[in-house]
Amino acid sequence: IVPPFEGFKLGVENLSPQFIAHLQGTKNKRKRIGLITNQTGVDQYGKRTVDILREHGLLVVRLFAPEHGIDGTIHAAKNVADARDAKTGIPVVSLYGVGSGKTVAHEMINDLD
Repeated sequence: IVPPFEGFKLGVENLSPQFIAHLQGTKNKRKRIGLITNQTGVDQYGKRTVDILREHGLLVVRLFAPEHGIDGTIHAAKNVADARDAKTGIPVVSLYGVGSGKTVAHEMINDLD
């Protein structure tokens, strides 16, 4: 299947097999991945980055959502609450919640590789 824009690749479409293998870790120790993403995190077919990473066998354990939330539907300057991704059930941590100071608590990143 030829992508809609032949010769042009979006970010997730540029991940090399070597980089994917690096992110997978080893058979005995899979790497735990966190991903900052929103509704723009897709390939040219509209498939979400998180779903692509999981299809490659990556262990995505946490998503981080910017100002307008993971699906881009929250109005500017509104609180973005922590949630779960509707499709995968992966926890979504707000980067723009009340009291967050626009930073991530250490416990939300300490267990990521």
